[in-house]
Amino acid sequence: MRDITTIEEQMKALRTFEFADGSRITLDDRMVRTYGALRAVQMACPDWQPDHSPIPVYQSGRMIGTLSQLWDHTTARNTMMYQPRPGDFRREGDRWIADPMLGPGDLLHAGVNMIDKPEW
Repeated sequence: MRDITTIEEQMKALRTFEFADGSRITLDDRMVRTYGALRAVQMACPDWQPDHSPIPVYQSGRMIGTLSQLWDHTTARNTMMYQPRPGDFRREGDRWIADPMLGPGDLLHAGVNMIDKPEW
């Protein structure tokens, strides 16, 4: 499942998600922000089963880890150590691209399963 919301839909407070089979669903943005993308889609489509295979995360052209198919950058954890900002992650096809300015700690706190864990 991936978020394919257009600017026009954002202006109308809507979010559109596309499933692996090409089907789409459009939901109210408040519902997605309140319950998260996964729960909102499950509430709207009770028969839908999510794909749990991980999506690769790249930074500066190198694969650095993976994220769950269900991870949503708009509802990433906001912790004392990491506060999500627009542009930290962007989806390009079948991968996430992490901003080069994100450090290992930011990536871990955002939920990235790192290939090479930092040694602190």
